[in-house]
Amino acid sequence: MMDASDWDDPLVEAHESTPLRRTFRRRAGLVPNVVPYLAPHPWLYHPFLFLSAPTVEHIDADLVSAICFVVARDNACRFCFGTFWSFLRMAGYTKADLDRLEGEMYLGDRDPAEEAALRLAIRVSQGRLQAHAGASADDLHEQGLSAPAIREVVGAAVLGTLVNRTSTMLSAPVNHRLEDMTASWYFDLLQPVVGPLLSGWQRLSPRVPPLSADRVTGPLAAWTGTLEGTSIGYVLQDITTQWLHHEYALSLRTKLLMLAVVARGLHAAALEQTAYRLLVQRTETARSKAEAIVDHFAGAVEPDREAGLLQLARAAIRYEAGHIQRAARRHTQGLTRDETIDAVASIALTNALARLHVLQTLDE
Repeated sequence: MMDASDWDDPLVEAHESTPLRRTFRRRAGLVPNVVPYLAPHPWLYHPFLFLSAPTVEHIDADLVSAICFVVARDNACRFCFGTFWSFLRMAGYTKADLDRLEGEMYLGDRDPAEEAALRLAIRVSQGRLQAHAGASADDLHEQGLSAPAIREVVGAAVLGTLVNRTSTMLSAPVNHRLEDMTASWYFDLLQPVVGPLLSGWQRLSPRVPPLSADRVTGPLAAWTGTLEGTSIGYVLQDITTQWLHHEYALSLRTKLLMLAVVARGLHAAALEQTAYRLLVQRTETARSKAEAIVDHFAGAVEPDREAGLLQLARAAIRYEAGHIQRAARRHTQGLTRDETIDAVASIALTNALARLHVLQTLDE
């Protein structure tokens, strides 16, 4: 299992929220250690809640956890790696199974379609979005997966990258008690009881509905709409709408500039152009000004505070855990707790949206 010795102290102080803890217990049956570091942000907890008890119709829920596991391993996200390692142990995976999955990115008894799904998840994690960059949605289609199943695979990988970035930048505390329990010699004796009990609890909890066509709205619908028909799409559409329409702590201008920086870094040209249009329409920022900021934000074009956040957005596109944690501490100095969490949320979401590019040719 990944070493936590270089995992820094949390970026922000904990904020206990009894209602949020109850929500996780009611829906997932457990409360991840990251929860006090997300509250009281209005939507950042939603991806964590969903992945704690995923609602999927076309792939197995265990495959969602396996996708998030290999993505966390690829991103060196110690918190998410340990969390999904424990989830898979509770689902019945042995430690030997997980050693193979960690080391080889597949299990010996997996079918080719599931192996292709894991490899596509790694490609999404790494931001290799070009058609020639390895495993693709077309490869999964050739293995017999339906378009809705492929959307769920990519959606799980995208949500995995979102929670990875959030957990890593916040340096969320690792849940040693859960990991130690699921790693113990006696857990193999408990799993036949604990696993079905937790699964049964989660099946009785409220289910997230699939994203319907009439809910795919807003200027970023071309990206969220790639997940139409999936519950993951419902989650991303909902939080994207909140991100665009509610200024929790950061201004819309700063968030849209982050989107442009991330889109450029991932070569998502259409998304970058959309960010510029929104900056003009909603923040009255001249397009030439916005482009200049994205081109030269490391200089003196903008105040240090905004420039620092854009540098953090760029650093978080592809990252090693220690590097991104150092960047988060450096570029959030002087921000309030709410501003820091909103910056982390915005960077995580914009990275997720840009990676949906891999689905935009699925129905062509």
